[in-house]
Amino acid sequence: MAREIERRFLVRDVRILDGRRGEHIIQGYLAKEVGSMSTRVRIRGERAYLTLKSPKLGFSPQPPRSTNPCSEQ
Repeated sequence: MAREIERRFLVRDVRILDGRRGEHIIQGYLAKEVGSMSTRVRIRGERAYLTLKSPKLGFSPQPPRSTNPCSEQ
């Protein structure tokens, strides 16, 4: 199963992005109860990613993520 590494950066000068190509991402979260696992659905191109994250209790391993073909119905 793939591992997701989340990184965040502060961009001070957006001109560094000039000429770069982005990627369209559709993302949403399924409803959850407070303190329970969250489920994120992310669609990138022709693939859909399902990520499950449990509440943080100190150090924890990376959340599982599965990749699935995406089809609109």
